[in-house]
Amino acid sequence: MFIKFFTAALAVLLCFAPAGAWENVLTPFAGEMKPWSRGTPVMAFPGARAGIAPHHGLASETIARFYDNLSASGEIGRVILIGPDHFKAGRRPVTLCPIPWRAGNTILETDAGAIEALAREGGAAAEILPFRLEHSIGLHIVFIGRYFPNAKVAALMVKNNATTGELSKLVPALSGLLAEKGTILILSMDLSHEKLPAEAEREDDKSLERILSFSTENLRDLDIDARAATWLFLEALKHRGIKDGLILERTNSGEIISRPDLPCTSYATALFR
Repeated sequence: MFIKFFTAALAVLLCFAPAGAWENVLTPFAGEMKPWSRGTPVMAFPGARAGIAPHHGLASETIARFYDNLSASGEIGRVILIGPDHFKAGRRPVTLCPIPWRAGNTILETDAGAIEALAREGGAAAEILPFRLEHSIGLHIVFIGRYFPNAKVAALMVKNNATTGELSKLVPALSGLLAEKGTILILSMDLSHEKLPAEAEREDDKSLERILSFSTENLRDLDIDARAATWLFLEALKHRGIKDGLILERTNSGEIISRPDLPCTSYATALFR
C-alpha cells in the first residue's frame, strides 16, 4: 500500500515539476522487472501487425515470449504503443509523447510524423512529464529497445474515462499509420485485479472472448485496466481490416510466484493479423 501511495505521490510531483528541470530524452520507468532474455522467434502467428501484452515486471518472461513471436513478423520500423494513463496525469483524454526514449544504450526516436498526425485529430496533446512514471508505457519501451532498437516509437496514454466520441477521432489516423509498411500496434494491458485465480480466470474468459470478437460496444464492465485504450486499439484494427486474433499465453501473478491462494493480477498476450 505504501509503495502504491509513494508512486502516485511522486507522479504528481513530477507532473508539476518545471519542464526545464529535465533533459529532452526520457528514461522509461518500468517498475521492478524479473530477469529475462531474448529467445528464438517462433512463427506461431506469422504476419502479425498488432498485439496485446501486460505491463507488470513480474510477467517479464511472458512479455519476452510475446516479443519473441512479434519479432518474427518481419522488419519493424515503427511501433505505436498504447497504454492506460494510470495516474490521470495527462491534460487531455489522450497524451502523446513528443521526445525520444533512452532504453539502456539505445535511443528510440519518436515518430514525429505519427505524433503530429494523431495530434491533429483532436482529443490528444503532446506532453512530456506524464510519461515519467507511467509503467504501462515505460516497461514496454525497455522491450522495444531490446527487440526493435532501430524502430521509431509513437507512445500514447489513454485515460479510462475518455469517451468513444473523443477516441473515435483518432481511429482513422491510427488505421492510416497501420497501413504503412513495418508498423505494428501494441496495447499494454493487464487483466483482472485482486481476484482469486479461479474467479480471475472466469472473468478473463469473458474479457478475452469480447476482445477476440472485437465487441467494442460493451467493454466498460470488463475487469481490464485499459478499457478505453482497448476500445481505441480494437477500433483501429477493425478500421484497418485486421480481424484475426490469437491468444498466445495466459497466466497470473499467483502462478508466477507459486501462490495460488492469493488474490492475483492476471495477464494474457495476443497477436492480431
